[in-house]
Amino acid sequence: MLVLLLGFMAVAGVVVYRLWTMSPEPGAAYGLESVSIPAGAEVVSAAVQEGFVVVTYRLDGATLVRLYDGSSGEVVREIAVVAD
Repeated sequence: MLVLLLGFMAVAGVVVYRLWTMSPEPGAAYGLESVSIPAGAEVVSAAVQEGFVVVTYRLDGATLVRLYDGSSGEVVREIAVVAD
């Protein structure tokens, strides 16, 4: 019985160790440390998802959305938000 219990504990220990060492570090998909927006702009919101950083800001009465690549920091796309 003791040998069986030690075997189960060893297997559980290996599984926990593997899960702990193989889990990606939080934020590993996002290599950039900062993003740039035009001077004088007011940030409305910022979010990260699926390797992208999305920043919504206002500048001179216009609202714009910038999509940045999370690893390089390059601007992937800029979208103007207009009233319908």
